[in-house]
Amino acid sequence: MARQIPPGKARQGNASKRILMILIFSLAGAFVVWGIAELYYVVELAPQRPAETQPQRAAPADPQPDRPKPP
Repeated sequence: MARQIPPGKARQGNASKRILMILIFSLAGAFVVWGIAELYYVVELAPQRPAETQPQRAAPADPQPDRPKPP
């Protein structure tokens, strides 16, 4: 017959508040770093939007090309 081991001893580690706090702070740190990376992208690396560029105006076409221009 196999030896019976109590469940508390069979586990590799016990759940503690310390482990939970490490996991929570790690997750919070990951969100902070992600937020900083997003802000950096928006401020420094984002491509220019078409609305931000100045439109180039074309030279007006000559309305009467057959008529000579005055001096």
